[in-house]
Amino acid sequence: PRGQKLEESKVRLNDYGAFDIKFKLPDNVNLGDGSIYFNLPDLATNTTHYFKVQEFRKPEYEVSSMHRPTTPHYCHSTTDEYVIVTCEGKLFAGGYLNDANVQWTVEPETTQFRPPERSDYTFGRAEQFFWRYRYNNSSQTQNKISYPAKTFQGKTNNKGLHEIKINYHGIEQEPRTTVVRALAAITDLNYQTQETQTEFIIHPCTYYVGFKLISNYGKKDKSVQTKVIVTDIDGNLIDNVLIECKVIGNGNEKKEDENGLIVFEQVKDDQTLTIVSSNKDPVSIDFTPKLGKIFVL
Repeated sequence: PRGQKLEESKVRLNDYGAFDIKFKLPDNVNLGDGSIYFNLPDLATNTTHYFKVQEFRKPEYEVSSMHRPTTPHYCHSTTDEYVIVTCEGKLFAGGYLNDANVQWTVEPETTQFRPPERSDYTFGRAEQFFWRYRYNNSSQTQNKISYPAKTFQGKTNNKGLHEIKINYHGIEQEPRTTVVRALAAITDLNYQTQETQTEFIIHPCTYYVGFKLISNYGKKDKSVQTKVIVTDIDGNLIDNVLIECKVIGNGNEKKEDENGLIVFEQVKDDQTLTIVSSNKDPVSIDFTPKLGKIFVL
């Protein structure tokens, strides 16, 4: 910090070209930005690593956050709903942290939800089988929707509390489970800042439909078996719910035109299947692909 050289030494690389160093900063070191300069003279190359030196200040208060109601939250096409989010500051010496600045950041984004005890079924969007193993979790990131963050400001009251009301309404064109994270940064009169976060889930419906393929691969003109269930958010099977399954396949078919030349013509294999759910066992939806391509259910 402030251009002061604290220490200088040499280190020998191991057989893998790596090294490990440790150093201790003086007790009276200046606060601010610091850096470590690494240099390899034989290779005429160098790099710099940066760090910060800050004074530790023992916190004078603790923070927490919560939301209400704690019952499950559901979207509704016409009715507005809301959640009250609260943060609280308490002094370690006793009493409440009143008149402290509060900066709220509320960030909603879509998420994956799977009812309890139903880990063998897929709910919501699923990544393709080969894509999952080839690209790890990149497809989940691509499917995720992050909505714009909203910020709010205020001050804690004489009980160390501050609240905001988060309203939500309507249903997306493609209903998705949404997680809402509310982060509160509370700053006291000594400019100490501490953060606390609470989150809640908004379900797009009271029921979830899950499916699983008996096999991840099928063959053209051979029946593909699928198990389907409808559950509530606790994983309980729901009876007598109409399930519509759309199977969409796209591919190219080799044909011969009027001149005798080989051409490839785009073809589709779209199927719509319906069945009623059961509260006893999964129901079966079987379809026969007419193309040797990737299908979407």
